[in-house]
Amino acid sequence: MHINQSSSIIKRLVACLGILLVSVSLVFASAQSEQLHQNVTQALSAGDVATTIKAYEDLQNQMEKEYSNAVQDMAKAYEKRDRKGYDEAYATLNTLASYRLDKEQTDSLLKAILAEEEPQRTADAQWLYRNSKYYRPTLSLDYSTKGDGYSYSYSQQQTLMPGSEITLPDADALRFNTSRTGQLVGWGLTPDSVAYQAGETITMPFTSQTLYAQWQSAVTFSDPVSGMDVAMADVEDGANIAVPVPTAPDGSYIFMGWRERSTGKTLASDASNYTVVGKGAAFQAMWKSLMISDLYTEHYSVSALPVNTQLTVGFTLKSQGTEPLRNITVTLSSDSPNLTVLNPTITYRGLSADDSGVASGFRILIHNGVQGGTQLPLTVTATDSAGNSWSQTFTCTVK
Repeated sequence: MHINQSSSIIKRLVACLGILLVSVSLVFASAQSEQLHQNVTQALSAGDVATTIKAYEDLQNQMEKEYSNAVQDMAKAYEKRDRKGYDEAYATLNTLASYRLDKEQTDSLLKAILAEEEPQRTADAQWLYRNSKYYRPTLSLDYSTKGDGYSYSYSQQQTLMPGSEITLPDADALRFNTSRTGQLVGWGLTPDSVAYQAGETITMPFTSQTLYAQWQSAVTFSDPVSGMDVAMADVEDGANIAVPVPTAPDGSYIFMGWRERSTGKTLASDASNYTVVGKGAAFQAMWKSLMISDLYTEHYSVSALPVNTQLTVGFTLKSQGTEPLRNITVTLSSDSPNLTVLNPTITYRGLSADDSGVASGFRILIHNGVQGGTQLPLTVTATDSAGNSWSQTFTCTVK
């Protein structure tokens, strides 16, 4: 039980007594804890960080013991209706609580810690963060920007232990209207300078700091699928920008065009030019892709299928693109006269980007008399609600 934690038992006892406790000016903690408290004060006055920390940890250990004893004394006094004993135990708790690091002591110790060299400085600052509620450095991120007929003010704060890693936001993490704000290019200690790059990982500072977002007019085209990353900086309103064309990784990918991240506006896949509006735009490539794989049959091996038996088959569908596939119609066919597909079409639920599922429930019949070892083709075609199609042919073998 920590000295700086509220005691539920104390609250219950006070409520039950229904009395107002008088303030007690006398010291009710032990001489040992009082001496340890003086040791902390003396070490602080001397600016000795190591001695202060050691003295305070010794004091904490002693206070834990006395705190526990005082709570027990309060409970016993309540049971006996001993008002004096109750007040003395309560006063002990008050005295112990006063031994915690206050704001003035915290500031004094922090000043001495900041004069230390690394790595001791970080270690001691983290100790202070854990032991004083008055040490809570804050990193503020100021996104404010303004332009012709436009002003935006927004800030975000993070309070973390000094030395902790913080990844600063980059353009991909923002949804501001790029045509008004421009592109986020970095973070500065002043409103007009770049100290850190967007997306850079830094360590939490020892004292509260503010970083200012640095904006730049630009048009960017990014594509995580092909790896394309094109940026045109310092663009002007109304300028004509050539739209790049990404290269598909393989034939399963269908390029759907470009989407502006902040506004959702799109450029068609055959668009060749873009007219800059305001301070620019941030486009991301849109792809649809479906991989059909893993022919399987229930109860039988695809390499040893029986004849004259209705067989249930299925396939794995995996969306590899950035765009969802909605209302997929899956058809199964075969150009072999030795096989009949009993239900050639099923409707499959949509797949979100990078999602996978199973299209199952097709039933086939291999005709009686087909010789063992005969290979039979099965072609699966999947078509989404927009009319985009993907096909894959598999081979199964008669037992």
